[in-house]
Amino acid sequence: MSLTTLPFPVDKAAAPAVEVQPRTHRKISTELVGKIQTVLEQTVKSHPEFENILIATADGFDIAAMIKDNDKESIRRLAAISSSMLSLSIEILAEMSAGEQKILTLEGEQGNIFITQVSADTFALSLTVITRDNESLGKFFWLIRQLKQEIETLCAGAVQAESASEGSND
Repeated sequence: MSLTTLPFPVDKAAAPAVEVQPRTHRKISTELVGKIQTVLEQTVKSHPEFENILIATADGFDIAAMIKDNDKESIRRLAAISSSMLSLSIEILAEMSAGEQKILTLEGEQGNIFITQVSADTFALSLTVITRDNESLGKFFWLIRQLKQEIETLCAGAVQAESASEGSND
């Protein structure tokens, strides 16, 4: 059995050790979930080329979704799979010293799937967008980054509001 070498050099000495940093996990409030769901609904309405959108936790549980058939079991599977793929892509990039993960893109005959990390301080979330349209990838990347930023802003605001209410209760 022969092994094929990678098309780029791998310097084991230069590759940083991959260390998973635990995050402080907070429960995502029903209010925040509702706000995220509203953003997803508005996004699909204004950008019909986004056929399906899903927000999931890093450990694979769905938070909010705009899925065409709205099949709960399909949403659960998609949440688990996309979160796993996101985690794997982050680890591969770290192992290869290729920098921070931006958007994982899967191109299929019938459309594209984009998966990215939503960096909220205490919420580790993944954003999955499924498209069926043949728009340019650049347009999709831009729209996904805008959506990601809007969700990050919502999460940051929720954490600040929660911290402020905890501080006033002391």
